[in-house]
Amino acid sequence: MHAKTTCSRWQHAKIVAALGTFTLLAGCSLHASHHRYIAIPPRGTAPLPLQMPHALLLQNLLERWKKPLLGRLDSFAAMQRVMQLRPLVEEAANQKAVQPYLKMLAHSQHLSYERAKEKWVLFHLADLFVESGGDENQISSANAAGVAQWIPSLAREQGLRVDPLKAQLLTQQIVSLNLQIAKSAEIASNSASSVPSQNLRNLRDKLAHERAQIDQRFDTRLALFAQARYLLHLYPRFPSLAWIFQAYHGGQAGERKLLHLYTGKTAPTNILILHGDHGHPLTYAQVYLTTAPNSHSVAFDYLYSRGDDHRHYWWKVLESAHLIQHFQKNPGSLFPTWNTLMPGRLQDAVWYPKGPSYAFETAQEVEEAVKKHLLLSVQNTNDTQLNIPPSSKHRFPLLRPEAYGTLRLITTLYKRFGGTEPLTIGDCLLLNPTRASSKADPDADLTGDNRDASAKQVHANEGPPLSFSYHTTGLVFDILHPKDEKSLHRLEYTLDFLADRRIIAVTPAHDNGLDRWHICPNPLYGQALAEWRPK
Repeated sequence: MHAKTTCSRWQHAKIVAALGTFTLLAGCSLHASHHRYIAIPPRGTAPLPLQMPHALLLQNLLERWKKPLLGRLDSFAAMQRVMQLRPLVEEAANQKAVQPYLKMLAHSQHLSYERAKEKWVLFHLADLFVESGGDENQISSANAAGVAQWIPSLAREQGLRVDPLKAQLLTQQIVSLNLQIAKSAEIASNSASSVPSQNLRNLRDKLAHERAQIDQRFDTRLALFAQARYLLHLYPRFPSLAWIFQAYHGGQAGERKLLHLYTGKTAPTNILILHGDHGHPLTYAQVYLTTAPNSHSVAFDYLYSRGDDHRHYWWKVLESAHLIQHFQKNPGSLFPTWNTLMPGRLQDAVWYPKGPSYAFETAQEVEEAVKKHLLLSVQNTNDTQLNIPPSSKHRFPLLRPEAYGTLRLITTLYKRFGGTEPLTIGDCLLLNPTRASSKADPDADLTGDNRDASAKQVHANEGPPLSFSYHTTGLVFDILHPKDEKSLHRLEYTLDFLADRRIIAVTPAHDNGLDRWHICPNPLYGQALAEWRPK
């Protein structure tokens, strides 16, 4: 059952009454003179690519990760840090211990040894960009630390000395010093003295040296050398770069289980990877794209039960490799490319850079848009439930037609893929949000010397302010996580299905104590989404 595209008289009256109450509380009249022009967002006429050729699907899938990887506030500095690590990564690839595996890689991929090593260095750098952004001070919530993000147990297995507690205390001091150095440098730019800044740098470097001695995960050279050995030693069991990095991220046992569930065979992993597709190589791309609720369903349940975005890891590494390769050839294009991705903002801003011109500011504007069917009512149905407080003065269950059609498309596919729990819809249209959006650049984590520089450079483009909420436009909405695990996985698959085809952008968010996905429709398909009906 789907909501109609127009409101019934009773529903329309209810919305208008709510808007009238809001207006009176705000101290203005619904009939006050109003001259502010609200632009109509662009609506492309491309047909929805629900069916897409394999090569084009892979291209779109990788493009999906360009913004999350390169469009953060700290991405510009992170890419610079990673590219500066290239000499160390090349040196790590020259270790005697990894030579047999590089030769295996060269032989299996029909490459020269030098070309295979060059390819390996590129992907090692790509993994560093995904894992830490080249930041030696990075410590994750899982206590993975340093530029290579070693977890304590695995680091010890690889012969690294580890002391997480002492290292974390030193890291906190180092990060604090980095912030002081950045502030001191800004002050010194207006004076001739740089002594305070140099003293701070000396203290920071002393602490960093002490930390590397007690916890070798923070010794960049040792950490990278150990990582190269560990990754390449996986090659005999996982003879594919994609499977190596998936096994590195999710554990060897996890990838072994996925291969066994997908193929229905218990052969060794290398045999399944080399011959698991009816005698042909079984690629991770094939497993990812053909594992669905109604295809390889046992493997689907396992893959989507994995946390920390594991199923997307290889795509992030592969897209990072493409980005690094491009910027190595064209270093001058890094800043403008980063800048066009609206750093610090969501994909919303890239697709709708003139967002503020589409925003609603008053109840009168909203009422007029409802009357003209420029905003449509989202209703409680058998398939969707609203999580908007009835007493809210600023939240309304209204969406632009393209966003409304997107919600309808998601609901239909979700049910088709086996979702049973009604979808819970969070924020839709917001008027006058009183705080910066918590959904702005959720992955940004600026703790190094480049923090202030990145924050200033972000304003070089002409995008909307960092605090601008696209919920004021009616173009975006949130879907809360279903409580039922089966339904949760089917909704995740539905959102992947559409995001991989670039029909929508999906951003995980946590707001008001609830996990949710923030959904934005691609304007390229705006007209098709606005007109979409289930067949």
